[in-house]
Amino acid sequence: MSVHISGAVWQLDLTPTQKLVMLALADQANDKGQCWPSVGNIEERTGLDPRTVQRVLRQLEKLGMLGIKQRNGHSSLYQLPVIHSPRRPAPPALRRPGTAPPTPGTTPPPPPAQCHPESSVESIKKHTRAHTREEQPPNPRPGESLAEFLIRAKRGKT
Repeated sequence: MSVHISGAVWQLDLTPTQKLVMLALADQANDKGQCWPSVGNIEERTGLDPRTVQRVLRQLEKLGMLGIKQRNGHSSLYQLPVIHSPRRPAPPALRRPGTAPPTPGTTPPPPPAQCHPESSVESIKKHTRAHTREEQPPNPRPGESLAEFLIRAKRGKT
């Protein structure tokens, strides 16, 4: 399974059925973008009718999103587009409309601890302990009746 290819399929501008078939193929693709599942296997993974799977595969091939090589006696060999690493943006044909590649020289956002210095693990633990002590409900004392306990709790005496 190629995580890069699967991730890139989510960005493609396809119909839901086309995207589902592409995801089923990407899930089985190697890092070169090649896979060879049978139509029956794609059908099982997607829940689509075999004819629908065949039709969508032809559509994807016509769109140039998928290469299909028929093999006698074997399932077809599918070639998905190989997606570039994050350092090299995907070509425009493989990008979702309206998204631009990252601008070279821009800096990534700072880590969360720098954005929110109060969100360190120690400050969270400290904050949690302080609220836990304050918000603990009073406990009934041994031999105390329910009425006595409720009166004491209402007055705030623990």
